Amino acid sequence: MDPFYAYVKSTSYVKYFARLTPESYTHDGGINMANYVTIRDCAPQFLNKVFFTLLTNRDVPGASPILEQHITDHVSGTLFFIRAKVDHDQFWYLPNSPASNVYVSRTDRTLFRIDIANGEKNEGRGTIMVATDNITITSVSTEQDLPISSTGNKLELFSFGDLKGGFRVSTAREAVESEDERALVRTDAGESWAGELIYKRP
Repeated sequence: MDPFYAYVKSTSYVKYFARLTPESYTHDGGINMANYVTIRDCAPQFLNKVFFTLLTNRDVPGASPILEQHITDHVSGTLFFIRAKVDHDQFWYLPNSPASNVYVSRTDRTLFRIDIANGEKNEGRGTIMVATDNITITSVSTEQDLPISSTGNKLELFSFGDLKGGFRVSTAREAVESEDERALVRTDAGESWAGELIYKRP
C-alpha cells in the first residue's frame, strides 16, 4: 500500500486519505475512493493491486482483513537494525572503523539510519520510503557516524528496493577474521541477500 500512498500524495486526492499502518489506510467516507482509481485516473497503474472495503461494524456487514502483525514502518530518518529475512539471526554489522567492510554477523549488529536522498540534509525526514526512492545508509554509533558505501568511505546512494535482493554475502573468507562474520557486497544478479528493517527508535 505504501507505493500507492506515495503516488496519491503527489495528487490533490491525498486530503481524503489517512495512513494507519504500512498496510492499512482509511479514506473519507463521503466519497467513493475506488472511483478515483478506476474512473478518474488518480492512480490507474494500481488497478488490481489495491483493495477497498468497508470494515465490519454493528450496522453493516463487511470483510475483515487479517493484516500482518509484525511489520516495520519504513520512515525516512529512523534508526534500524538490518537482518536477513531467511535467517533472522544474521544482522548487518559495521566495525567502528572508516576502512571497514559491512559484514553479516550472528554475534554483533550495528544500528543504521536510513534517509531519503533528496539533496538537502533531513529534507526527507519522516517521509514513507518505497522501493524506487534513493536512500543513504549511515552507521550510527557513540563515536562517529560512518556512511555506507561499496566504493570507499563516502556517502553512496542506494535504492530502497536494494534491500530486497541488492546485496549478497561474499564467499571470500580471507578478509574476515571471525567465522561468525561474512562480508556483504552489492549484486545485480546471482545470489542475493534480502534485508529486513527492524524498527529501533526515531
